[in-house]
Amino acid sequence: MAPPVAAIVGLAGSAVSAFGQIQAGNAARADAEFRAQQADINAKQELASSQREAAEKRREARLLQSRQMATAAASGAGVTNPSIIGILEDTAARGDLNSRNTVYGGAERGRGFRNQAAGFRASGRAAQRGGLFSAAGTLFSGFGRAARTYEGAYSRYG
Repeated sequence: MAPPVAAIVGLAGSAVSAFGQIQAGNAARADAEFRAQQADINAKQELASSQREAAEKRREARLLQSRQMATAAASGAGVTNPSIIGILEDTAARGDLNSRNTVYGGAERGRGFRNQAAGFRASGRAAQRGGLFSAAGTLFSGFGRAARTYEGAYSRYG
């Protein structure tokens, strides 16, 4: 193969390789963005789920209070008895605490998913930048090889 043709073919090969590296970096970023979006969705679902569960905890506490009032009324103590009022207040406070803890837990799990999404996005950007730098290195190497090939041919054939 004639030296100028070899240099051109070498440059073309380097260009194709560089293009592939850029595409790989872009694909890695797109994949990371997809995973980040899934993590964002999981974060929202986690919070919504915890809110539904918290509402159920509040409902259970109200039902328990209702049973406690019915039991107190049936026993003759009445719901105005200070001991009964204390029990009802304690039940309400525990129900509220359980509800808040449930929402807090969902928010924390959601925060974990959002942090995961941020990590995915950062790794995607890094992979894309890595692809660009690899492509640049490949192109510069290709230019260097082409120059050596052409220089060698020029010195021989002059």
